[in-house]
Amino acid sequence: MGDYPYPSNYMLNGQGVLPAYPMRAACQPLAQQGMMGSALLEGLRQAVGTFYNFSGHLPCYNYSEGPNPEGEEDSNFWDYQACTEMVMPFSRNREDDMFWKQPWDLKAFGKQCKEQWGVTPRPYWAQINWGGRKIGTASNIVFSNGLLDPWHGFGVLQNVSDSVVAIVIPEGAHHLDVSHLSSR
Repeated sequence: MGDYPYPSNYMLNGQGVLPAYPMRAACQPLAQQGMMGSALLEGLRQAVGTFYNFSGHLPCYNYSEGPNPEGEEDSNFWDYQACTEMVMPFSRNREDDMFWKQPWDLKAFGKQCKEQWGVTPRPYWAQINWGGRKIGTASNIVFSNGLLDPWHGFGVLQNVSDSVVAIVIPEGAHHLDVSHLSSR
């Protein structure tokens, strides 16, 4: 999401700085073809360290926590929102990705939301309140999408009408077009 073209503290909530294009920086240690064994593991450690070890001082990473307490707090905000108004089904299938199988399970998600937040998810709340993709009668909306934003696949990428327009920014990242200015 924070794949900005300049160093930024956005993804770390002001408590550290990621390099310019951090996804490219993370992939660099894995760029050699044919990596295997300990070289592959070391490359993966360096890649993950771009985010989890932004300071360069951690000997180990805890993948179940954010890179800093501020990141954990921010994660909780989004988790609560996902449980209340923006249910976002995620799954993995091992065929289209490198991760273990984990099909989407609304019932299990609902149980987790009830245990953690005391709420029951409303999976169709956003569509009911805002009309989902039925936006043909709307007006005066500009949807901007950066192709470096992992959410762009869910965005409006084509004009809907003369006054509901889509702007696609090939090198744009998550809200880069409305974010803070950089001195670079």
